[in-house]
This record gives sequence, structure tokens and C-alpha cells, in this order.
Amino acid sequence: MRRLPSAGTRRRRYTTMSWVVRVAALVLVFGGATGTAWADAEKEKPFEPRPIRPTLSVQAELLAKAPTPTLEQISPYTDALVIYRYRVTRVHGGNRDLEDKVINVSHWGIYRGHTQSVTRHNVGRRQRLSLTEFTNVSGEVQTVFRSELDDDDADNLAPLFHDIGRGIDLPPEERTRWGYGVDLTDMMPLFFELKDQLKLVVLGDCQAWFANRAELYMADENRITPVSLSMCQQRSGLPFQKLMVDHYLVNLPKLEWVILTWNPRFVSKAWTEHGVQARRFSSSRGFAFDRENEKEIWKPREGEPLTVSKIVEQPRFTRLWSQRPWGWIYLSPDRHRFNPRGEVIRAQRLKGVYEFVPERWEIFESIVETLAEKDVKVLVYTTPIHPESANHPVKDKTGVDAEGYQDQVRMMREMEKRYSRHLFFYDLNNMGDNGLKHEDFENIDHVSASGALKVSQRVERFRLGMEERLRADTGE
Repeated sequence: MRRLPSAGTRRRRYTTMSWVVRVAALVLVFGGATGTAWADAEKEKPFEPRPIRPTLSVQAELLAKAPTPTLEQISPYTDALVIYRYRVTRVHGGNRDLEDKVINVSHWGIYRGHTQSVTRHNVGRRQRLSLTEFTNVSGEVQTVFRSELDDDDADNLAPLFHDIGRGIDLPPEERTRWGYGVDLTDMMPLFFELKDQLKLVVLGDCQAWFANRAELYMADENRITPVSLSMCQQRSGLPFQKLMVDHYLVNLPKLEWVILTWNPRFVSKAWTEHGVQARRFSSSRGFAFDRENEKEIWKPREGEPLTVSKIVEQPRFTRLWSQRPWGWIYLSPDRHRFNPRGEVIRAQRLKGVYEFVPERWEIFESIVETLAEKDVKVLVYTTPIHPESANHPVKDKTGVDAEGYQDQVRMMREMEKRYSRHLFFYDLNNMGDNGLKHEDFENIDHVSASGALKVSQRVERFRLGMEERLRADTGE
């Protein structure tokens, strides 16, 4: 099995408001003993919370602030970090050598779409900070939008810490029964309204958000009376999909299909965020409520199935349905102008870092097994990556290479044989040779509206083909 090469721990300076999917992020996570517990553990424990304890307690003066991004700039995501610079005036605990030195500190600037109070602090403010080295949390925020100070000051190389003493200012909805700690908070009330009529549910991460136009699934009846719904969650891995299956989807009385959009990073050790959203969700008020009131919330809904017109008539769903019809999320045309070759070439720096994590694959197997026991069919398709990736050995931004990709496809085919009536695998991406065009992508791994149309049409044709095959096998 291929191992991640050793690396130094020098922190690389980023440009203002940059996406933190860099080689440097991997260096921070895997570079030494201060990396995450998952990186060092022999066996992964994705659901086990890891309390982060402060390693430095200081009194400090705020010297400079990175700009707070707007929700439009980070859309469709809802979290962002901001980097602030401080001068340490007193060390209460930790490294005494930092007294009268400059440090950089990452704060949550936006959390679940809610701008945090720290962004209103003025330069010159003195305050007490409880901090930990950023390497201790970097695995949890690997792809979170990060706004940094954009200057050439030598202080950019000052030690980087993360603020763990400040509480999170939660958005109002998170303080109610419907607070789930993740973006699906907005979708959960609609999910429960539709629970008795849903025949198909889409699961996946942010790439699945963009790719699945769920209104195109399950024929024409779905256009009038929704029977399919996308319940994708950005930055979510297989632990999150398992939570959704085990506690929600198995309770849907009419469920026939689950479409899981497969991202090769799901089982890559280099992707360190895979359990973050599951932990957020499982520790939320909404999840606790659902567990405590299980008998009540799954009672059949009275009345006729909801039509689209009835959904949009309800004030709490009008805006949601206009922004996320059938759960699909999309960006406006030409929002992103990008250089696909440049993005793919940057990903080639990660050659050699891919390592398969068997424990994550076991989670996937348990998802399929659970749904098969309920006689629910699972369609798994590989998420499309820009066709430029077909010309290079590394296939995505977390370092999954051609060999690793092919291994995953082989394992999926073998598993498909074991669950021949319940698992159907479609390698739509085909290592980048997917037939999509440049204009079908918003960036290297998120499709545009035109790309979503093509992908969803192909997936639905494949699904219908599998249904026809099953009918032929049974002589129906």
C-alpha cells in the first residue's frame, strides 16, 4: 500500500480569500506529530469526537484583520475562516517565548451562513485568547474558504493558531427543533413533509449538490408531485450518508431508489474532513429531537400527496423551492471563470499521496447492505471531473491517481456482483473521459447548470435501463 511521503512543516502564504485545497494543507495535516489523530491512527474512528484542548492562553492586541468575505463570495458554501494578526502582550499559559511576539490566528468569520461577532472587533482591541496550533484543526477545515491578510509582511510567516475559546454565534434556526448544524437544516422540514411520497433520494457531497437535478428522476409524475429529492450536504463523507440512511431513509415507506454520487476522495486518507459533517449533525438539537420523538415524527402525514404548487404556497418553502428545486443547488451562468489546465496541473503536485482507507469502504458497504435489506436499490455513479483531468495521472484535488481510481472502480464492480439486484454502478466520470465540455463546469469538479442537465439525463437513462433489466430477469 502506498504511503504518504514525509514533508516539512513550513506554512505557505495564501492569497486573500483563497480556497484551502493546497499541497500546504496536506503538509500541515500529515507533516508531523501534531497532525490529526486520524492521520496517525492505525484504524480510523470517524464518529469519535476528539476534544481539542488549548495549547496557548494569551492576552493580545489586534493588529490587522483579513477582510470578511460575503455570502455571495463563498456561495454555495456557508462557512469561512478569517485570519487576524495579534501582538502577544502577556502569556498566561503555554510558550512563554511568544510574549511580545506577533502571531496569526484563524477565527470562524462565517458559520452556517451567520457572520460571527469577532468580525466586528476593531484593530487595537485587547482581549484574552485561548488557542491551539492550527495543525491540530487543519484536518477539520481542509476545504473551508479562508480569507487571509494580503500583504508581503514577514509576519505572514508568524506562527498560526486557531481560536478555540470563542463560542459560535449560531443562526436563529439552529436554536430551534430544526437545527441540524449543517446546510441540510434548510431541507429537513421539507423532507418530513414529503417523507410519505418519496420514492428516490439523492445523497452525496457538494459536487453532488451541483450535479443532480432530481426533478429529472422518476419520470413525469415527479414534475407535478415530487417523489424524488436531493439531500446532498457539502463537505460530507460516507459517515454522513450512513447517518441519513440509518436514521431517515430506512423509514421512508415508498422508497425504491437511492442515488449516491461517488466522490473518489471518500476513501482517500488525504481527505481529512470526511467525518466533520456527521459529527456536526449527530450532535445537533434537531437530530436529538428526532431520536427522542421517533414514533411521533414518522407517523403518516394526513391528506393527499403534496404537489409542487402546494409546496410553494407554504411561506416557509416558497424561497427554498425557488433556490433549491427538488434540492438541486446551482450557480448562475459564468459565475466562475477558471483555467482547468492550471487547476489540474496544481493537483499533480499531490502525486503519490493517495492511500485507500478500508474503514471508509466498510461504511459504504454497510450503507448498501442496510438499503438492500429494505429492498431499496442503490445507484452509485462517479462524480464528473473536468475532462482536462483525463490527460494527467492525478484525477482530483485530493490526490486520487489513476491507479487508485481504477482500484475503486474494480472494487465497486466486485461489490455490484454480490448485490446484483440492489447495487448498480455507473462510472460516468471514466477518469475524466466523460464526454462533457468546458462550459459544463463551474470549476474543475463542480458542474454548471448545463452539466447538471447532461449528467442527470444520463443517470436517469442508466437507472431506467437497470429497471428494465430487473424486469427482464424476473419475467415481469
